[in-house]
Amino acid sequence: MREFFKPWRRKLGSLGFVVACVFAAGWVRSPYVTDAVTYSTGENSVASWFSDNSTLGLIQYRAELDDGSGKYSPGTVSIKGPSYPTWITVRPGESDLSFLTWQWRWLGFGFSETEKFDGVWLTYRVAPYWSITLPLTLLSAYMLLSKPRSKPNQPVSQC
Repeated sequence: MREFFKPWRRKLGSLGFVVACVFAAGWVRSPYVTDAVTYSTGENSVASWFSDNSTLGLIQYRAELDDGSGKYSPGTVSIKGPSYPTWITVRPGESDLSFLTWQWRWLGFGFSETEKFDGVWLTYRVAPYWSITLPLTLLSAYMLLSKPRSKPNQPVSQC
């Protein structure tokens, strides 16, 4: 058994399979529970990774105000995020995202950038779990099941 995991491809394939299983668990969990990890990304910005409705996404809040000249001046509106990552779990559908206007949406992928309040912008990106889990599983299966290349026989020199 030890010989099976000797090539680096098999070790990497096993690691990829474990990561694919973690994403698959998130995929199965996401229709029933919404998980989010939120953290501060700067003085006036907050990021939140979330898992909801079979998608994995990133929401970024940033504060910018127009001073009348068409230029944004950061720092006029304050967004304070946690200084350390916080994890929240809620039931799906409790967050109201009806104000989003999608710039692009296709096969579960999506992108939206909306001004939620005066000077507070929200950037919303989503990707379906299948787009991560299936390629990782196929790549892992290839790495685990393909036969390793044999080293060419080199003639032994007699001195």
